Amino acid sequence: MVMLNIVLLFESNICVAGAINDCLKTEIGDKSGLEFYTDRENLLKAERISRSKSLTSKLKPISGRVKSPVEDKIRTLEIDDKKGKKYLKGTTGAVLYTLEDGTQVVFKPINSKWQSNYRAEVLAYEIDRLFGFNLVPETSVRRIKGKLGSVQIYKKRNKLITPRESELDKQSFFDFLIDNGDRNSSNFFVADQGNIVSIDHGTSFTGTGWSYRSFEERHQEIERFLKSTEGKIIIKNMREKNIKTLEKEVENYIGKKDAKRFIDRLQYILEYTTVR
Repeated sequence: MVMLNIVLLFESNICVAGAINDCLKTEIGDKSGLEFYTDRENLLKAERISRSKSLTSKLKPISGRVKSPVEDKIRTLEIDDKKGKKYLKGTTGAVLYTLEDGTQVVFKPINSKWQSNYRAEVLAYEIDRLFGFNLVPETSVRRIKGKLGSVQIYKKRNKLITPRESELDKQSFFDFLIDNGDRNSSNFFVADQGNIVSIDHGTSFTGTGWSYRSFEERHQEIERFLKSTEGKIIIKNMREKNIKTLEKEVENYIGKKDAKRFIDRLQYILEYTTVR
C-alpha cells in the first residue's frame, strides 16, 4: 500500500525549517545546476528546492495523449514584432506576444525566481491532457528572442461568469495530483460557460507555494468530483496508463525525485478510489 504523509509529503525532498541552512549549503555547494537560485530569501520561502529547471533533457509529449494542432502553432510560428510585447503581472517574468497569424501567447522564460519553472509548466499541461482534465491551455516549449521557456496560448477572462462548483472541484483534484501549492485567485479564471482555465504551474510537482492545501483540506471537493461522470472517466484514464512508462517520461521533465513523488500521489489516488 502506498504510504502518503498528508502534512509533509515525502520529506526526503524537502528542506524542513529546522535544517534549511544545511539544505542551502548542500544544494548550492554541490553545484547541481541551481545557478538560477541567487536570492537566499526566495530559497528560504521555497522550502523545497527543485532541480528540474536545471535539466537539459529535451521535452517530449507524454505518450498516449491526443496532441492538439495548436501546440505546433505556438511552438513554431514567428513572433509579430510589429505588435510588440507586454509584460504581465506576477513574479515569473511572463510576456505576452502576438504570433504572425494574430494568435496571442504567454511566454515564461527561465529566470531566477523560484516560482518560475518552464518544465513544470509544460508537464502540467501534459498531465492535464493525458488524463482528460482539460483545464490547462495548450502549452509547449520554445525559444523566443534567444531565451528558452514555456509558451502557452493566451485565454481571455470572462469576469461576468461565476465558475461552476464542479469545475472548482476538478481543479482541486488536479492540483492535488500535480502537487500544486500555489493556486490562488490570480492563477485561474473563467473563460466560457463557467469553465475554468488553470494557469501558472511553475511550482507544481514540488509542493512549493504559499497556498498549499493537503488532501484532507481538499477532501470534500475531491469526493464530489470523484462521484461525477467526468471524475469517473478521469480515474478510468489513470488506471489504463502504464505507471512505469509514465514515471520514466515524467522523470525526463522534472528528475527522479519529483517524478517518484508524482507517481506516489497517482498511486495513492488509485488506491483511494479502490477502497473508498
